[in-house]
Amino acid sequence: MPPISLKSRLKAIIRAYWHLGLTSFGGPGAHVVILERLFVQKLQWIDARTFSDLFSISNALPGPGSAQIAFGIALVKYGELASMLAFLFWSSPGGLGMTALGFAVRKIPNELPPIVLAVLTGINAAAVGLISLAAYRLSLNTVTDRVTRLLLCLSAAIGLLYSSIWLLPTLMLGAGLVTLIFDEATRKEGMGESSVASAAPDLAPLLVQNDSPSVLEEANLPSSSRLALHRAPGYGATTNGTTSHTHLIPEPRILEASVSVPTSISLLVFFACVFMSAVIFRAVVDNAPRIWDFGSNLFIGGSIIFGGGAVVVPVLREYVVDPGWVSNRDFLFGFAMLQAFPGPNFNFSAYLGVLANPDNPVLGALTGLVALYSPGLILEFALLPFYVKLRESRITRSLLRGLNAAAVGLVFLAVVELWKIGARTGKGSTSLDSDTWWLIVVCMSFVSVQWYNNLPPVAIVMGGMAGLGWYVVNMET
Repeated sequence: MPPISLKSRLKAIIRAYWHLGLTSFGGPGAHVVILERLFVQKLQWIDARTFSDLFSISNALPGPGSAQIAFGIALVKYGELASMLAFLFWSSPGGLGMTALGFAVRKIPNELPPIVLAVLTGINAAAVGLISLAAYRLSLNTVTDRVTRLLLCLSAAIGLLYSSIWLLPTLMLGAGLVTLIFDEATRKEGMGESSVASAAPDLAPLLVQNDSPSVLEEANLPSSSRLALHRAPGYGATTNGTTSHTHLIPEPRILEASVSVPTSISLLVFFACVFMSAVIFRAVVDNAPRIWDFGSNLFIGGSIIFGGGAVVVPVLREYVVDPGWVSNRDFLFGFAMLQAFPGPNFNFSAYLGVLANPDNPVLGALTGLVALYSPGLILEFALLPFYVKLRESRITRSLLRGLNAAAVGLVFLAVVELWKIGARTGKGSTSLDSDTWWLIVVCMSFVSVQWYNNLPPVAIVMGGMAGLGWYVVNMET
C-alpha cells in the first residue's frame, strides 16, 4: 500500500477534528467516550487496545488527559504534523473563548454594586461546589488504601500551613517516593502486588469485550458527562450509522513505532533542560519581565499537574494568584465561566495569561497555553517508544499512586482556600460561611451535578440566580 501524502493526512485530520473543539462539552469523562466512539467505532482509525493504551498514558502523565488522547490518536494514525493540527482543533476554540473572556474581565471595575457582588458570590459558591465534586470523584479512583488516604490528607494539610513555589512539586515527589518505599517493603514481606492498586484505570477489558452504550456509560462516567455525551454529535454511531453491539477485535498496533527512539530521547533531554531552566530562573532571577515569570511558573505547573484537569485549580492558584498577578475574584469567576466552554480545563491558562500580563495580554494568553500544555504533550510524544516497559514497571505504578494521591489532596486544599475567599463584599473577599445560604448553594451545586444529571454550566447559572435571590431577600429585610 503506497504511503499517504501529507496533504491527504492533513485533510483527514481536518474532516475528523474540525468540530470537536466546538462540541466537546461535559468534561473529561465525556471527552474520553466521545473520542472512543468517533475514532475506534465510527472511523476505525485505531483499535480498542490502542485507545486503551493511549488512555492509560494520558492518566500516567501530567497534562490534560482528553487533549493527550486526541493528540495521541492523530500521532499514531498520521504522524507528528497531523497530531499538532489535531491538538489545535481540539483546544483552540476553548482557548480563544477564554482569551476573549479575559479581555472582558479586564474591563470590570474594582468597585461593583451590591447586586453584582451577590451574583458573583453565588457563582463562586457554585464553582466551589464543582471543585469539591472534582476532588470527590478523583479520590474514588485514586485513593484506594490507607497509605494514599494518609498522603492525601498530609498534602492538603501541609498546603494549608505553608505556601511556596517549591511546595507542590516537593509534595508530589515526596508522596511518590513514600508509595514506592511502602510497596517495595510490602512486596518483600511476601504480600505481593495484589494489594497495590494500579495508577490508572484500564479501559482495555471494557472496550474489547463490549462496546454497547450502556457499558461505556457506566464506566465511572459522571451523570452530567453522560448527559453531555448523549447530546454530542455522532454519539452511538458507527460506520453504517447504527449503534453497534458487536465485539471489537483489536488489531495489532505498536505505539512504540509511532516515534523513533532517538527522537524520544532528544525530547526527554529537551524537556529536562527547559524544566530545570524554569526552576533555576525562578530561583535566581529577580525583577524579571512578568511574561518570563508567568511562563516559567506555568511550565513548572504543567509538569506537575497529575490527576486530571481539576488539579489545575490549586496549581494555578499557587502560581498565578499568590504572586499577586490575578485577583481571587477574577480567578474564581474565570473558573466558573470555564464550565460553559468546550475543551480541556487547561484553556484556563489563556484567561489567566490575559489578566496576568496587562502590558501584552495576547502574548500572555499564548504563553499561558503553550507553557501549560507543552509538558504533557512533549512527554507523551517522548515516552511512546518506552510505553510497554513503563506500563509493566512496578516502580512506575508505585510512584504514580503517590503522585496522584498528593494531587487529589491539592484539589481538596483548593476547596478550602477558595471557600475562605468566595464571598464578595464591598470591602473585599470573605469566607462563604459568612452566610448559611452560600453553604446551601455549594451543596446544591455538588448534589445536582453528581446525582441529578445537571450540567456544570447550568449549576453555575443556578448559583448566580441564587445570589440574586439572596440580594433581593436581604434588601427587603
